[in-house]
Amino acid sequence: MLDEYKDRLQIYYNEACAATSKTGSKKPALSMDAWCAICKGELRIGSDKKQSAKAKALWKKVKVTYYKGGSEEAKEFALVGDYQVHRESQITGDDRCKEVFKCRLTLLEAKFAFLNSQGMEQMKAGDATDDDAMACLDFDEFLECICRCGRDKFVECGMPLHEAIRGATIAGDLVPVLCGSALRNKGVQPLLNAIIAWLPSPMDVPEVTGIDPRNDQPADRPHDPKAPLSALAYKVAIMEDGRRMVFMRLYSGTLTSGSALENPGLGIKEKVSRIFLMHANHRERKERIEAGNIFAVLGLKKTRTGDTLCDPANPILLEAIDSYEPVISQALEPETLAEKAKIEESLAKLADEDPTFRWYEDEGTGQTIIRGMGELHLDILVDRLRREFGVGVRTGRPQVVYRETINAAAEHRESFERAIEDGDKVIFGDVTLHAEPLERGEGNQISWDVDGTMSAEDLELLTVDLRKLIEDCIEQGFGSGVLEGYPVLDTGITVKRVGFKDGATDETGYRAAASNAMREVLRKADPVRMSPVGSVEISTPPEHTGEVIGSINQRRGRIESMEERSPMVSVISATVAMEQMFGYTTELRSMTQGRASYTMTFSHFDRL
Repeated sequence: MLDEYKDRLQIYYNEACAATSKTGSKKPALSMDAWCAICKGELRIGSDKKQSAKAKALWKKVKVTYYKGGSEEAKEFALVGDYQVHRESQITGDDRCKEVFKCRLTLLEAKFAFLNSQGMEQMKAGDATDDDAMACLDFDEFLECICRCGRDKFVECGMPLHEAIRGATIAGDLVPVLCGSALRNKGVQPLLNAIIAWLPSPMDVPEVTGIDPRNDQPADRPHDPKAPLSALAYKVAIMEDGRRMVFMRLYSGTLTSGSALENPGLGIKEKVSRIFLMHANHRERKERIEAGNIFAVLGLKKTRTGDTLCDPANPILLEAIDSYEPVISQALEPETLAEKAKIEESLAKLADEDPTFRWYEDEGTGQTIIRGMGELHLDILVDRLRREFGVGVRTGRPQVVYRETINAAAEHRESFERAIEDGDKVIFGDVTLHAEPLERGEGNQISWDVDGTMSAEDLELLTVDLRKLIEDCIEQGFGSGVLEGYPVLDTGITVKRVGFKDGATDETGYRAAASNAMREVLRKADPVRMSPVGSVEISTPPEHTGEVIGSINQRRGRIESMEERSPMVSVISATVAMEQMFGYTTELRSMTQGRASYTMTFSHFDRL
């Protein structure tokens, strides 16, 4: 397969000889003929122990010699030969074969990371040692993975390895994983290099698509600084002085300071006062920014996370960033009445930053209720109130947010008729609804099935506006269940019939009939309450696994899986009602001597 590269091999061999002679070291111990034989697959690795040992010894020399003295192209070509030998071998699963083809990806660049005197990580050229050459990564499996991802061109024509990795990454076939520690400042520079070398630039991905708000038709924007401007706000942060800084991604066009932008989601226009490129906690001010950049701006008063900003003359609405609805609530009150106004101002700022956080004042009790994604989420927000905003607060026990659904199918007809003004005018409405339970996670659905239950004359009277009015009443009914007033989920409502009466058709009558029919059909359909269920993952030492499983069972949880990730750590996955997990952190640490931890995310609502 690699006969056509023999001339290039001779050049690489000469380069390695010249490089090693300059440093005073010995010339490559492996002859040119042996090197060609290996690359052509003529030196087979079979079951013969001597032959296997010979191949291993030769390849050890190749790894050390050619990574030391060869050029970048020679090193990558050596890996092509490495792969070719293994592919032509008949024992690809043999452990000895795997031992032969181990090397490090960093050896491709012959560079190593080290910390300078200021503690900053730098990449420094270095020599590959024998131990480095036979390091921890099974490079043969890595090359097999690239070829399975459709990168056979890498082997067939000597495509540079970085180009092959980048192509597979952009196609979504490969996910590079790098190790490091931000705390110890290790692995940061290789990560940044990998981002530059392997991740796609804006020109490598398709054009961004959205909706033209003027006609609701699909629209797209090319990644071009000369195209109409389109940007997406992905984070809002409150600065120390109280100003709002909005972080954005510019998909197309060019933005300059002082530009007026349209927010089609809110139907408003906003003006950008300043533009910054962010470098950790350092801000670099810019007068203009072009497509493809991530940056921050000041001056936007109303823009929220997930909003689109665009050229007013060429509006486009990009796909918004979805966020989960809060599932846990907690009562909050100031330590003194003088801090009540300050609490409201501080909560408004926190809600501006975090789209998963909500707060409101309960009309019945006068309490301030905060809502979030979990107990830890609320604890952090309360701590920020005290630490960043200097507000003294007291909190109550967290409460989960429930939902309602139905267990059975039901049908109800509601007829509404009232005479007003001495009987001269009659308000009439007649609606028949059918309710049925849906599978968990399907949400609520509204459908119409009136063709077989209404006459042709009545169908002509069923206008688009009347249909919308009835659907709005049903949607309002979904917002407040009949059991305890919680929102209704996973319920299908079908409008079976709409009745009419000559001279008595009025929107008020149909609104009343639809609302009453919705309430009564839900009451007939066996309504039940649903609790939020969380997905829990617990990491614990193996000797405490039995205690942890017992604690989950006591909280009426269900064990989904168990996995031993290492001799020191076992991972238990379970689903548990979130109301049962309050205070579990303290209990878990107590039973495992502080060695276990857990994470919990909202999964779904279900009947317990």
